[in-house]
Amino acid sequence: MNMKSSQLSITSKITLAAIIGVCASMILLSVPQSSSAHGGTTEPGHHAKKTERTSTTTSKGDKTVDATCMQTAADAREDSLQSSWASFTADITTALGARKAALHDAWGLSDLASQKAASVKAWKDWKTASKAAHTELRSDRKTSWDAFKKTVKDTCKVSTPKEEGLEKDGSGSISL
Repeated sequence: MNMKSSQLSITSKITLAAIIGVCASMILLSVPQSSSAHGGTTEPGHHAKKTERTSTTTSKGDKTVDATCMQTAADAREDSLQSSWASFTADITTALGARKAALHDAWGLSDLASQKAASVKAWKDWKTASKAAHTELRSDRKTSWDAFKKTVKDTCKVSTPKEEGLEKDGSGSISL
């Protein structure tokens, strides 16, 4: 086996491992959790029960909130955010694989000037791809939250609860 096919195999394995990790995370996050807060029980020997909440709850005087509508809006927002993170992970994994391959090829060159130029290009390409992935993640997060706010306002007929707002301090985000 030559070095190029070995390298491709390693890059493919890294990409496949990242995809499997993202899929496993998505599966685990989609499994309903048993909790008394969700209408179930956590006592041993009891099965979790899911209760349907179609009634409205009262908040702030005479204003009523449709809990089912809010639940649906929050679910859609969270699914969208989860998809955004999965896309971000895939983009970063691809960029890392490309950087690894480019650096490997650069260090394989015999001419020092060509080696340096290829190495600089590999890092520049990584930086560009990384910035694009981060920009896309921020945009996708904003779109998810904006859609949630619109749904809550137009469909659920309430203003977005304070605790359901996108934090301005960047928590829930990453900075590298």
